[in-house]
Amino acid sequence: LTGVLTASAQDQTTATAKTIPGTYVYLNGTTQITPLTVLPAGTYTLTVNFTPTDTATYKTAMGSITLTVNKVAPTATLQANAATALAQSPVSFVATVSSPASVPTGSVTFLDGTTTLGTVALANGSAVLTTIALTVGPHTVTAQYLGDTNFTAQPTSSASVQITDFNFSTSGSTSVTTMRGGTANYSFTLAPSGTTSFPAAVSLTVTGLPTGATYTITPQTIAAGAGSTSVTLAVVVPAQLAMLQKLEKLAPLTLALLLLPFSGRVRRRAGKLSRLAAALLLVGGMAGTAMLTGCVGYVTAPKQVVAQPQPETFNIVVTATSGSLSHSTTLTLIVQ
Repeated sequence: LTGVLTASAQDQTTATAKTIPGTYVYLNGTTQITPLTVLPAGTYTLTVNFTPTDTATYKTAMGSITLTVNKVAPTATLQANAATALAQSPVSFVATVSSPASVPTGSVTFLDGTTTLGTVALANGSAVLTTIALTVGPHTVTAQYLGDTNFTAQPTSSASVQITDFNFSTSGSTSVTTMRGGTANYSFTLAPSGTTSFPAAVSLTVTGLPTGATYTITPQTIAAGAGSTSVTLAVVVPAQLAMLQKLEKLAPLTLALLLLPFSGRVRRRAGKLSRLAAALLLVGGMAGTAMLTGCVGYVTAPKQVVAQPQPETFNIVVTATSGSLSHSTTLTLIVQ
């Protein structure tokens, strides 16, 4: 209140008003006011007590005044931590409310257009809101300081944020047929949507491969700041077909070897078994023996018919992830 309260005592009995020397004590109720006193906004009745230096001629006196302290209009600003962000990624807004008079208190409401994003209390003059609620597209976010006992409500400056997405586009066939032991190649493009570059890095993963298959995807990660990027995927199918054919050729030989030791015992016990069961076991043993001897060249065995494996279809899923946002595309792999 320095320079605001300026009381003076004057002698009104003289032709010209005479200032009387003395001391002044200012009071807000019973609290003494000093040169450093700062009153909150409001209306006050302030008093002053005067004690003259010449107490023989003058007596003490008191005066009063009504003083209204108005609220201050603070400065309010808003900043975003990024100008561009991917959908579902957190975006932070910082509202700062300041004044040379003192540090404002209270709360700030953040708005996306007319949609309320949230209300946050000020801490040391700042309020921070972090949200993932912004949809794909441009956004102009503002904040409204709600005021307190000393400061008027005040809108902030605005902060613009572009929320983007990304998508897959196939540059080749999504369905590839290959033989066992072969390689299936796919190509597609990953591109940002709503902007020309990715605001954050994107990583790629592959699932749904045949058992034992391996893959190479290039690039594995798309760096932040990159634009539309071509991606290739090579899937190497394990050579299982040759192994299956070997197992199918060895099956009759294995059966013959298993039954051969029992053929003599079957004949000795033929009387105890039913004729039909004995005949079946003997025929099986003889057939196995014949196949065995045929394999080593002594007897010509019947030509074996090897069943060809049926084509198998696999759905390979390529997933691109950046923060909480992910998109997938499905590719078809047919193995003959």
